[in-house]
Amino acid sequence: MRAFELKRRLAAMALPLALGSAALATTRRTELAALRTAGAVLVLAWTTLGVGGVHHKLYHALLYSVVADRVTRDAASAEDAVQRLQQFVYLNVRTPTAAPALDDSPAETLLRGFAYCDSAQMAFVRLLEVLDVPARVTMLQKDDGTSPHTVAEVYLDGAWRVFDAYYGLAPRGPDGAHATLADLVARPAGLGPDFADPSLFRNAATLWPRTAGSSDPGLLIGLWNDAVRLIPDWLVDRLQDLYLLFPPPTIPPAPFEAVDADGAEDSGLYFKARNYHVFLRAREAAAAYRELLRRYPDSRYADDTLYHLGQLALTQMRWPTSAARALTALLRTHPDSGWVEDAHYFLARADQEAGDCADAAAHYAEVSQGGSTGAENARRRLERLPCG
Repeated sequence: MRAFELKRRLAAMALPLALGSAALATTRRTELAALRTAGAVLVLAWTTLGVGGVHHKLYHALLYSVVADRVTRDAASAEDAVQRLQQFVYLNVRTPTAAPALDDSPAETLLRGFAYCDSAQMAFVRLLEVLDVPARVTMLQKDDGTSPHTVAEVYLDGAWRVFDAYYGLAPRGPDGAHATLADLVARPAGLGPDFADPSLFRNAATLWPRTAGSSDPGLLIGLWNDAVRLIPDWLVDRLQDLYLLFPPPTIPPAPFEAVDADGAEDSGLYFKARNYHVFLRAREAAAAYRELLRRYPDSRYADDTLYHLGQLALTQMRWPTSAARALTALLRTHPDSGWVEDAHYFLARADQEAGDCADAAAHYAEVSQGGSTGAENARRRLERLPCG
């Protein structure tokens, strides 16, 4: 339980807590039997829903709740939770070269692992909804009405604060707090030189509004999120395993697609790995990625797999050496991959974590000259390197 949520959760769960207290009086055998029964009911319901395809929507709802909970479980404050989710989306949703613009749901965006700014901010806002943190997607506009970018605004400390989950930036105002749009009108360089035009923030328009100060996402969504938090991790993982036994959803074919419906075994392995990856089941994801590379070295997903394996090793497993090995293999065997710029970015971070400042600086310098979502972040990291 996150510390900042404790008071609200205790009030919201008075009845479940009372029922839980009564359950403590039962025997251990009765408790285990009840848990087994609940698991059987969940499995039966899941299987039944799978017949009509409803299980995909139910699974996506589960995904939002599980990811938000696992990423922020030990967050010390609402601000800490927001920052963790922003970084999760930034690290896991990138834009490879020539990636198509797709009208995905936030869950599909996370599972694909690529998107443009609108979809990345939508995924961030959708995850924040699980935490009852008001947030909205906001379109930045020039005076002529054109929009080069969208950001997210999150309601913290009595004001709407700007967070950019696409570029991984969270500008600060003159008081040190997270910046508002008004702060960025006065100091427009907070999101980097590409968005230093004050009119972008002055003309900003909300795309997905939430009532300021409200923390109620709706009764059904709130009940669902609370219910999912009561499910133990092992049962959530078994539900995911059961879901992955069904055929994947059909998503229009596109470059860098995460799933397809052609029944190819490499496609199934890639889909399984992506789902494990997003659910933070790092070991299972890594095993599936490696199995795909071993069994299908010439798969159309080979470069995607090497990239995601490296990113996973760095961001979830904290193994910079393994990350560098996978990313270096990607650059060597797939020099024309759309993931090349992002591979250099994560190689820089791997080198930095491994204490190799010179190589980190070289990779950051290369990324900073490009146009990837890591360019501005790389410039700022390069400035802070002791050897930069």
